[in-house]
Amino acid sequence: MRTLFRVAIISEYNHFTGIGGTEYYVKLLIHGLCKFGHEVIFITKGKQLHGTEVKVENKPGAGFTVYFLPSLVSSVAEIKQEKVSAGWGYILPVLEKFDPDVIHVHTLSTFFNRVHFELCALQFKGLVFTSHVPEHYCVRGDLIQNGQHPCDGMVGAKCMICQFSKSIVIGASNALHQYHSKRINSLLQLQKIPVQFICVSKWQKKQLVSNGFDEKKIDIVRQALLMEEYTNPVKKEKRAAFSIGYLGRLTPEKGADLLLQLIKKVHDIQGIRFVLGIPLQNSFQSSVKKLKKIISECETEIVLLDSIGHDNKGDFFNEIDCLLIPSFFIETGPIVLLEAVLNGKKVIAPDIGGPLEFAAEFPEHVVSYTWNNTVAAVEAIKRMKNENAEINKDCRELFMKREEQFISDQLEVYEKVMDNRVD
Repeated sequence: MRTLFRVAIISEYNHFTGIGGTEYYVKLLIHGLCKFGHEVIFITKGKQLHGTEVKVENKPGAGFTVYFLPSLVSSVAEIKQEKVSAGWGYILPVLEKFDPDVIHVHTLSTFFNRVHFELCALQFKGLVFTSHVPEHYCVRGDLIQNGQHPCDGMVGAKCMICQFSKSIVIGASNALHQYHSKRINSLLQLQKIPVQFICVSKWQKKQLVSNGFDEKKIDIVRQALLMEEYTNPVKKEKRAAFSIGYLGRLTPEKGADLLLQLIKKVHDIQGIRFVLGIPLQNSFQSSVKKLKKIISECETEIVLLDSIGHDNKGDFFNEIDCLLIPSFFIETGPIVLLEAVLNGKKVIAPDIGGPLEFAAEFPEHVVSYTWNNTVAAVEAIKRMKNENAEINKDCRELFMKREEQFISDQLEVYEKVMDNRVD
């Protein structure tokens, strides 16, 4: 029987105010820990737009307590992680009262940065950090070198050149202050405390190790789905047109340019339609404008859905035959890929990062194309259309096991830090 832990989870990103991959990962972790009897508190922000008091919300059905910190204005030094943020005055009393076995932080931010870890190490043990984004060591934040091709993640002089390619002003500032090395050095300092790292993709761990991290201090816990939120997919009759789906914001990092190019280029393929689940208000408005122009001019059928949320995602997947992921930035996940597979849909995804790892994990479900290559993506769409795109087996049992493994892997990390702690 495993030890029951008292876990304080800290993240600026939460599923009460956001719907991204980090938010979902944290939600899955909290619910999984509570399900297996562990005592959990969640320290976050987002509901306290005014005032100076911590807002406490008990979640009796789920079994955890949330502490919403007030929103505070951050100084330049706080943003650069050169000093502790004012929020520490709210976080520390909560931690002292709860006295956790494990403090698990997700994604560095002004809310909780390297300096906070150093302060925690003076008073608490069992420190864990999950890195969800390459921004922790890539000064551009996207790992696309010079904005032209995927980077190997090695931090060095080329990072200065890369910043110059983004902006002369930013590049000059980076060269002067050596910002490109400060981020990776801040992370390396955490291993001296020590902090056990968790990466959500294999390629993240590989890149951290190549930058001098101790491989033994990095674990991998990949994304899963909270199965209680998903019902069995509804089987619908096939349509005459082959339906390609896209679900997410229409922004540069999500591959807006490639998506728009593909919509225009496949118009000569008979029997194709696009179903786009795009939150227009949260999208890049210049891209939205281009999309609406394409819709007005293009002969290809395009269905635009602006109100797809978690509660009605099933409606979106029932409308499509396959999911297209055109991401420009290197994805660590994404969750929508797993949701598509669970709903019996195949996926067309770029051959880098998390999607490539999922392609190896689900070879019958994910078809890869050359990153940011319109011709390769069009060919993948043609192949998918000519094949039977639907997955003819129920993946629910597979995903239930995946959820259990997700929690089991997290607990193994907790046990490791507890075994290594010095009282």
